[in-house]
Amino acid sequence: MRYGASYGVRTIRWHQRSADVDYSLKASNCRRLYVFVYDANGTDHSRRSTSLHCNDVSSSTWNLTADLPGGPHYVVICLADELDHYVSCEQYNRP
Repeated sequence: MRYGASYGVRTIRWHQRSADVDYSLKASNCRRLYVFVYDANGTDHSRRSTSLHCNDVSSSTWNLTADLPGGPHYVVICLADELDHYVSCEQYNRP
C-alpha cells in the first residue's frame, strides 16, 4: 500500500486461525500503520498499530489471530497521519 511517498505492508501470510503481516513502514512526514483482521461476517478479531513514525523506516512481523473455524477472512491495512486520521486504507482478501 502506498500514500504519496509513504508505504506500508510487504507480505500477508494466511494460516488456519491467524495471519502474519510483514511490514516495512516508510513514513514520509508522520505516519502510523494500522492492521485489522476480520472474519467472514465482518467482525474485527484482532488489530495492531505502530507508534507514530516521522520521516523514517520501521519493519517487523505481526501475527494477528482470528481464533475461529476458517480463521481470518480478510485484512484491512490503513495509513494514518500525525492526527491519527486515516489517509488511505486497503482491504486484502484471503485467497
